[in-house]
Amino acid sequence: TPGVISGPTNPCGYINTGVAATYTIRKIPGALSYVWTVPAGVTITGHPGGLADDDTIITVTFTNAVVSGSKISVQTSGCNLSPLRTLTLTRAVPAIPVAVTGRTNVCPAFSGPSSTLSDTVIYRINKVANATGYTWTIPVGADSISGLTNTDTFIVVKFRSTFTSGNISVKAISPCGSSTIKYYAVSKLTAT
Repeated sequence: TPGVISGPTNPCGYINTGVAATYTIRKIPGALSYVWTVPAGVTITGHPGGLADDDTIITVTFTNAVVSGSKISVQTSGCNLSPLRTLTLTRAVPAIPVAVTGRTNVCPAFSGPSSTLSDTVIYRINKVANATGYTWTIPVGADSISGLTNTDTFIVVKFRSTFTSGNISVKAISPCGSSTIKYYAVSKLTAT
């Protein structure tokens, strides 16, 4: 029986991207060839070891048809076929971002009392497991400088003089779904 299959168990970052994932096993003494089997939604695109179907390495692409619990499998062939070695795939939704950091009181970001827009304010999160991107939302009275849907873990915002309070929010996204939204309250507080 082949040894452990090495490769990603979560296909979400690869689904419909055209980017190939690589799966490998160690060579088995006495094996004449290796027979790989992939489930629906997975296509073998190459054999980087140069041995065609007899390779210990495959590259695959994924479509949205791949489901949790499906398996990539391999067996050796000599005088007969060995038992299967399998690797179970799990479509994991991204986790919720842990924390948003950035200015909560945006009043000091304004250059002066007559400013119509604040200086830029940056809000950040750490990368989230299983995420391929992030969707940010900003409150009424704020403008995004860096964009609201992207792969960045930060957003650059300017606040208008009419802004009073609201939430910066972010969720992690992937082809397998999105996380719960993380909210971060911001306001324009003046000194009393």
